[in-house]
Amino acid sequence: MDNLVLGFPVEMFTEDCTDDAICAICLLVCRDPRRPAHCDHSFCHTCIGRLIVMAGAAIAKCPMCRSDVGRHSDLRESNVTDHLRVRCFNLPQDDHKCDWKGPVSQANLHVRNDCLLTLLCCDATAPHGGKCDFSATRREYGSHNNECPIRAELAEINRVRIIFACLICNNDYECLCITCVAHRAENLALPGPCGIVASGSCGHQFHEHCIERWLRVRQTCPVCDTLWT
Repeated sequence: MDNLVLGFPVEMFTEDCTDDAICAICLLVCRDPRRPAHCDHSFCHTCIGRLIVMAGAAIAKCPMCRSDVGRHSDLRESNVTDHLRVRCFNLPQDDHKCDWKGPVSQANLHVRNDCLLTLLCCDATAPHGGKCDFSATRREYGSHNNECPIRAELAEINRVRIIFACLICNNDYECLCITCVAHRAENLALPGPCGIVASGSCGHQFHEHCIERWLRVRQTCPVCDTLWT
């Protein structure tokens, strides 16, 4: 059962769990419960899936009643855990613990989006390949994103890019725009002088050829959607 995601420990629940909520394989409270068509026992989705795979060409048997479990297509979703309330999955840390209690179906969402004890890791990656290794619980993470040196470096690169590069084709203003690059590749005459910068009332700038092509379709700035004037 290596790498198998098992069910939930009974101790995580705020109430007694009935027998039909216990997985017949891992003997824990079912995670994503399933029931075979010809068996009254419940199983974690991954537990019963592994049992079927291990049976190969043979018909998998329920370890409790020896009834035929069948194939994946014979399994049906079960609501045996829907009524159960569970405690937060995060373990207490130092003097802090999470008091959240709620339906099993909402537990992962709570841990991912709200729990102050969830470990958060900065995912900023520098242009040269270095990564920020800062990690902390949501309670302690605070304003790291505003203080991260790699995020600051990326923000400065983007600021410079906005000043010196067209925001449509990403080419520097001193380079040909993509319209002129395409014309030159086909040995066609350029549509006019390139490198001219057009600015909108919103302050955003583009190669003149790039924004002309854009304005044939929409009359707004491609960055902020302000009416182009």
